[in-house]
Amino acid sequence: MSGIPVAVEGLKIEVQLPAKGIVSITSPPSEICKVNGKGVYFKEVEISVANITLAVLGSAVPGTVKGKMILTAQNSKTDSGAMMRVNDIAEILISQDPKHPGPGGSPTPAPIVLTVMVENAGQTIFTSL
Repeated sequence: MSGIPVAVEGLKIEVQLPAKGIVSITSPPSEICKVNGKGVYFKEVEISVANITLAVLGSAVPGTVKGKMILTAQNSKTDSGAMMRVNDIAEILISQDPKHPGPGGSPTPAPIVLTVMVENAGQTIFTSL
């Protein structure tokens, strides 16, 4: 059984299609647990997403939305919290407006949820089951 790479500073985290945006991690990585000198992300990893465009809706979302990553490494912990790994996600509610305009102005059902996923851990040495 092979493990899943644990996310460290320098990871690649992306907004999933049909949306685009710029993701920033606002939580600091571990100062104690490091891989090749890069801190591991753990516990409650908070993110923000800016410059969001929704291809399905054909519109941009003004401002920045915030959310928390859903960490799956429950059996591997550091600094008393689960570690973030490749394929961990965040689902962020953008709109609760049931009549949010879609392509051509047609209504789109709510809620509108943005999904963000860790695509590359930033390292390949340390994995977790």
